[in-house]
Parts: sequence; structure tokens; C-alpha cells
Amino acid sequence: QVDPAAAGALYDKEFIVCALDLLSGLTEGLGGGIESLVAQSNLRDLLLQCCVDEAPDVRQSALALLGDISRVSPIHLQPRLQEFLTAAAKQLTPQSVKDAVSVANNACWAIGELAIKIGKEISPVVISVVSCLVPILTTPESLNKSLIENSAITLGRLSWVCPDIVAPHMEHFMQAWCNALCMIRDDFEKEDAFHGLCAMVNSQLFT
Repeated sequence: QVDPAAAGALYDKEFIVCALDLLSGLTEGLGGGIESLVAQSNLRDLLLQCCVDEAPDVRQSALALLGDISRVSPIHLQPRLQEFLTAAAKQLTPQSVKDAVSVANNACWAIGELAIKIGKEISPVVISVVSCLVPILTTPESLNKSLIENSAITLGRLSWVCPDIVAPHMEHFMQAWCNALCMIRDDFEKEDAFHGLCAMVNSQLFT
């Protein structure tokens, strides 16, 4: 796909999607063991190109793989980290959500997974992501349940790692956010979100 002339043929997008999904399965199955494999490949650069591909199906699978790699081997993304974050954040604009909600859902989840792993390195995109997540949480009746849940969790994770950036804006989303969180099953993701809530409150108490 990168160089069709050299390849001699245009690739069917479905093959790219299947390849990305297979890599996601391998990443989930091998966990940290995937690092030795991806380190010997050009997966990082190819994945970034897929995250900005014109085809929604390609972006959807690419962002799912981004989230999977973020969980088990975030160091592999490091050299192009900000480019990945920017690409994911672009999928959360109101128009992008309207055009491809499944792509937005995976982008939201991937950003949350990255936030937990890289901490304050995510700070350059925090405000732009929060500004996209707030409308999702405040107008939930028109959006899919999974996106609302992922938005609530990701907002919590961003609040946990960068409470000083998010806390000044919490009056705009606190009630809608709590409403969304209370509907999520009790698991480690929900726990992360409540860590974020506590971090924000703590940040405001000592400022």
C-alpha cells in the first residue's frame, strides 16, 4: 500500500484489516512477548500510516492494535508517540464521531491505554481530547453505549495522570461523567477512572 508501484498491484483494504486484526490477536496472546517481534520490524511506521488511512475500517483496526500495543509494549511506540496521539485525537472530533463511531471508539480506548502507560507524556493532547470527550458525555442519548463508557474511562485516566490540566474544566462535565461511570461494570478500568476523579478533587483542594 505504501508503494503500489513497487509492489506491482494495489492491495485490497480487507487484507490490511485482516493483517492488523491478526497482529492484535498475537499481541493479546503473547503480551509482553510481542516486543521481540515488533522490535525487528517496521510495524511502528506502518501502523501510524494505517491510523491515518482514508478507509475507516483500516483506521478502526489500526487503532485497536495501537491500544493493544500500548498495553503490553508502549516503549515500541515512543519514537513517534506524539504522532500516534495526534492521529488518535483527530478521530474524536464531532464530525469524525458522526462519520465513524467505531473508529472513534477505538481511538478513545487507545488514548486511555496510552495515558496509563506513558503518564504526563500525554499532556500535549489532553485538552484537545477532553474537549471532544465532554460533548460525548453530555449528549449520550444520540451515541452508542460503548463510546460513552470508553469516553468516561479515558477521561478518568487522563485526569489521573494529568489532574492539574483536567481539573480546572471539571465543572463542565462532572455530573455527566459521574452518570456515565455509574453505569459501567465494576472492573479495573472503572477503578482507574475513579482514581482520576480523586486526583482531580485533590488537585483542586491544594491549589
